[in-house]
Formats: sequence, structure tokens, C-alpha cells
Amino acid sequence: MNMPRLSLSLVSVCFIRPAAWVLLLGLTTLLSSCGTGNTGDLIGAKDRGPWLETTPYGMVYIKQGTFLYGQGDQDLLFNLNNPLKNVTMRPFYMDDAEISNAEYRQFVNWVRDSIAHTVLGNTIEDEDGNEYINWKARINWKDPAVVEELEDLFLPENQRVWMSHGDAVSQAPPGMIVTGSTPGAPVAAFESRQRRLAGVQFHPEVAHTAHGQAMLQRFLLDL
Repeated sequence: MNMPRLSLSLVSVCFIRPAAWVLLLGLTTLLSSCGTGNTGDLIGAKDRGPWLETTPYGMVYIKQGTFLYGQGDQDLLFNLNNPLKNVTMRPFYMDDAEISNAEYRQFVNWVRDSIAHTVLGNTIEDEDGNEYINWKARINWKDPAVVEELEDLFLPENQRVWMSHGDAVSQAPPGMIVTGSTPGAPVAAFESRQRRLAGVQFHPEVAHTAHGQAMLQRFLLDL
């Protein structure tokens, strides 16, 4: 009867001893950490130099800025209903290959003038037979003969547009010039060069409008 009791107590000791050792090790670690001045926070390497963020390859850093948005001197009719807002942009990175509207306008005009000079024959040829554009030649865009020869570079007077509205504008706003109309819409397009405003009643962004992309491009770059 005594042997089973002895073996049971030995088994109990075997199971208790690992737990006691773990508890003793934990208490020893806790007591040894007290009084050393270390709060347990992750502070990193001490006495290191200042950290400087490197600009990612192919990117440019845009600093934070603030601009005012709202009222404008050219929109006198809407100044009372359009409150002035202060907009702040946080700093960010952008692709250094991005170009401004002015740079894109220069590129578009360069392509247009290159085609026009080639059509008009304003080219020169070197001794090796290579042909170059004569950029010293001037193009008179108001000359009827030049306009007729460069007809493909201009939007046609009559063109197909996509107009899915049931209403129509009968009179343009004051100071606006009507630049487009249909039998059912007397004012399908209007603009004011002085105020740099323009509007259309059709959809220039859809493929059903024959020259819609050219209209949007002219609005963004020329108006």
C-alpha cells in the first residue's frame, strides 16, 4: 500500500518542479531589473547622428503649401455665393517626369507647328540629304490661303456631337459669344475669351462626339 503512494508523490514532484523553476527564474529577472534606471522602453541606439530622409529614386519632394480657393475677380456674379476657402496641401512625393500645363502646351504647339511647317513646305535640306524644319519661317494662321492648305488641322465647321438632353438654351449669358448651335439647340456652345469661360450643352468626353477630345484639349490649353 505504501509503494503506490510513494510513486504518486514522485510523479507529483516531477510535475511541480518545472513550474517552480519557471516562477523562480521570472522573479530573479524581475528583481535584477529593478534599480538599473531602464524603464523597459525601446529607445534605440544612443548618441547617433540625426536621421535624414532620402528622396526616393525618380521622385521629387513637394513641400507643404496653402492657397486660397473661392472668389475670383472674373466671376463677379458668383462672388456672393462662393465663400473663400483656405486649402492646405500636405507634403508629398511625385514622379519627376510629371510636366506642368505650360510644358505640355509647348509640346502640343511644337507638334502642331511641326505638322504645319511640313505641310507648307517650310523645310531645309543639308548636304547629306537630311531634311529639317525651317523654324525661322513664320506661319500666318489668319491668311485664308494658309488656313485652306492646313484645313486638316482645324476643326470642321459642321461636326457630329452627342447631345442627350431634352431641354435647350435659347439665349447665351451676357458677354458670351455663341460658337455652336443645332436645329433644336440655338445655343449649343458659347465662350468668352476675355473672361476665359466656355460652355457646351453636349458631351465632348464621349466617343460619339467626333472632335470632343480636341475641344477639351483646346479648353485646357488655349482658353
